[in-house]
Amino acid sequence: MDKTSSLLVVSRTALIYALAVIAMSLFPIGEADATTIELAGHSFSIPARYLEDPGFLAWLMHTPGLDNGAAEIPLKIGAEEVAVAIHGYSQHDGRLVEDLRLRLAVLSPKDRQQTIDPDRFKDIWAGTGSYRGRIIDVDQKTGYFRAFRKIEYPDSWEAFTISPEKQTIPRNIFSFWIGHCLRLVAPITASGHRVDCTSNVVVGDVAIFFHVSQQNLGRTNDLRRYLAVLVRGWQDSAGH
Repeated sequence: MDKTSSLLVVSRTALIYALAVIAMSLFPIGEADATTIELAGHSFSIPARYLEDPGFLAWLMHTPGLDNGAAEIPLKIGAEEVAVAIHGYSQHDGRLVEDLRLRLAVLSPKDRQQTIDPDRFKDIWAGTGSYRGRIIDVDQKTGYFRAFRKIEYPDSWEAFTISPEKQTIPRNIFSFWIGHCLRLVAPITASGHRVDCTSNVVVGDVAIFFHVSQQNLGRTNDLRRYLAVLVRGWQDSAGH
């Protein structure tokens, strides 16, 4: 990466951080609103409004011996709040609200290595294993390259910023991999279909797995930065 590119990345990260701070100021976290959760030896002070299932949290927090043993917890951030932090984030697709759904998980050393290892895509690059006879095309809506198993075409694919046919696998998985996508029937969307993609970002040994639709897929890296800022803030607030 040249000096100019490095400066652009730093500037974009700083912008995401500033917008995340603005979003948190517009959606304030009061002491009564934040709940400290112990997750596999980590402490997070998480606003109650982010909890996907408050009933699960109550069970988690009040069942002796289970809080520290939990491996992950589901969370949801409202589309309006995400749109404040991420410029261009679409809040609706027809009648579907584009809330950001995620899972916060603490990874073992082995799981962390597997999660960030770019070689998990080596069969795609080589056209071997389950990707023998692979199909590679370009998504006209996002400009990303799509890699399909032949048997799954056209409903399931991996999305990349580079072509598996023309470039070697970079060593930083987050520099080229966007997510795994599925085409689903969704009557409440404008088109009657929905492309749902799962992606992640890793902060230390903490992984944030999240869902993003095709219309917001181009904001995946911004979402990664935004979520990393949030999680670090939750850890700092909990005194981790």
